[in-house]
Amino acid sequence: MAVRKLAAIMFTDIAGYTALMQQSEGTAIVIRNQHRAIFQPLTTKYHGRIIQYYGDGTLSIFESTSEAVRCAYQLQEQFRKADIPVRIGIHTGDIVITEDDIIGDSVNLASRIESLGVPGAVLFSGKVMEEIKNQDDLEFGLLGSFHFKNDGRSREVYALRMPGVVFPNKKDLHGKLETPAPNWRNRIILAAGSLVVILGLLFGYFKWQRGSGLEQLALLPFLTVQNSQEHQALVDGVHDDMLSYLQQSGLEIKGRVSVLRYREAQDSYASIAKELGVDGILTGSIFRLDDTLGLVITLIDGSNGEETWSRSYVTDFQYISRLYGQITKEIFKAARISTPAGISIKPEEREVNPEAYKAYLQGLQYWYKLTPADLETAMKYFELSKSKDPDYGPAYAGIMAVWGGRLQQGYIGFAEVATELIRAITTAEELGANLPEVQFWKAIFSTWYLWDWDAAEQAYSKTLKLNPNFGDAHAYYAHFLCITGRKNDAIRHMEKAIELDPFNPLFKALYGMVLNFSGQYDQVIDLLANALEANSYDPIAISTLRTTYHLTGQYNQAIDVWRRYFEARKDSVALETLQSSFAQAGYHFALENLARLQVERSKAVYVPAWQIATLFTRAGNEDQALEWLQKAYREHDSNMPYISTDSIFNPIRKDKRFKDLLEKMELNRSAFKG
Repeated sequence: MAVRKLAAIMFTDIAGYTALMQQSEGTAIVIRNQHRAIFQPLTTKYHGRIIQYYGDGTLSIFESTSEAVRCAYQLQEQFRKADIPVRIGIHTGDIVITEDDIIGDSVNLASRIESLGVPGAVLFSGKVMEEIKNQDDLEFGLLGSFHFKNDGRSREVYALRMPGVVFPNKKDLHGKLETPAPNWRNRIILAAGSLVVILGLLFGYFKWQRGSGLEQLALLPFLTVQNSQEHQALVDGVHDDMLSYLQQSGLEIKGRVSVLRYREAQDSYASIAKELGVDGILTGSIFRLDDTLGLVITLIDGSNGEETWSRSYVTDFQYISRLYGQITKEIFKAARISTPAGISIKPEEREVNPEAYKAYLQGLQYWYKLTPADLETAMKYFELSKSKDPDYGPAYAGIMAVWGGRLQQGYIGFAEVATELIRAITTAEELGANLPEVQFWKAIFSTWYLWDWDAAEQAYSKTLKLNPNFGDAHAYYAHFLCITGRKNDAIRHMEKAIELDPFNPLFKALYGMVLNFSGQYDQVIDLLANALEANSYDPIAISTLRTTYHLTGQYNQAIDVWRRYFEARKDSVALETLQSSFAQAGYHFALENLARLQVERSKAVYVPAWQIATLFTRAGNEDQALEWLQKAYREHDSNMPYISTDSIFNPIRKDKRFKDLLEKMELNRSAFKG
């Protein structure tokens, strides 16, 4: 007998389940059983009634609307811990209960609200909001108004905004929505312009045939329902690995730093595309169960924010390289662009040890932080990766990156690790010669630590051949080109790096150095003064800006940058020395006294000889500048290659002692004279 009553209706659905079932039926069944094991006891706890399990979803009802929402919140917390991507939708209304089912418009609306959701979120109707708005323990926000299919009007939809659940961005909501019908004015316009439309379609078709499409893309950070630190590192690692694979394919795609700023952004896809200067946006979401990875990739047209293509993938981690190759091919096809000449996208057949791969991804995320502790943790993960698979090339690339990070940040000196460093380079090349990261770090070490210019040139060339869109390689190659006297080429590569990663502050600072070496001082000031407004303590930008002010005779401005530098470092003694000396006898006297302060400090603690040498150079004390440069050479300071190109050394460039340094470093070749 059918019974009519008022109830809260809840639908749940496992995202990506159909694709998972096609790829691995056993894994799909395990996830479904875990889902039900979580769902049943919590539904009972909150006095709900399970009406139906259907495939990957559920239908249930509750006497109390607030209890239904509390149940949904607890469910998503448990699903997140189990790494099961679930959508939940709730509506309150009249239903008719039959022997084994429920029917009614309210049931249909609850189903459509669930379809609108994203994994990890709890969505509900305006009627539900009215029922729970006075519940202090339930916090929520409005997502907007939506017109669902076969519904007579638009409906406000809300979502829980609480710890442990996802509050979705409206641009990510793609449910069962009605396509707006044109009004009478639009109908007249459409009818009158039908010929124009047909011609436009024909033009678009022939344009598509010629290969025009979404040629420049951005891969936004991936979404996931589980937010543990370990899982997030894995998700970010897969994103970075996928990004690198797309770059190596020749695809014009924006760099990591520029896209990470949109992790929590609420901007529309169209506005993100405009800001990044791209034609299309790629988004992704991930779920994982042990060694099985589920990945949903969506391509969005940047001109209008509309989805143009989407596909779900499921694979075991051991086949991850093969998956990247498959996805890359399908993105080229979906974006309607041709593979660049000379590049062939082939899915890698080599299987990957899942434990080695996951350890590598974990290490990579710690490496990006570059603190001593994080670099140590990164090294442990890379060593773990190597132990799981001694032939896994990326693990050795990671080990090289840790040594590079330690050296670049000044945590260790070259003399301490020279033997270990050369061993790491040799081993990495033996196992990963075709990895752009291996060649990149070989180029870095050869330039700034080994001073092997021929090896550096070859390594940069290999890096950019393997990955033509490797922004870091373009940026540091630009500096190598300055060191070796090819400043016009340097500017071209530096501009390419910024085109690839336009919001990367490091690239802007490195670009400032290249412009400074090229004598384009006004551009340096415009670029770096703005950069320092965003980050008042950017050591590269500060150093380059004060050098430019020095070279252009703007000594008051140079002193002001020095002041900001010492204030940021909380070095009150140096600040007092700077200000009092400048007030007493001007710029050069102030720099002379700063240099002598650092000489005194070097008797008790390590102060780089290079730093003291550049202070004496700015002060005009040539003998002391050369003496400390010679000491910097003996210390094998990584800044020494810049003596060939930095204009602050012009006053001593003709001195025999300076020429001897160039000779010893083999920087006096005719090909290096720019």
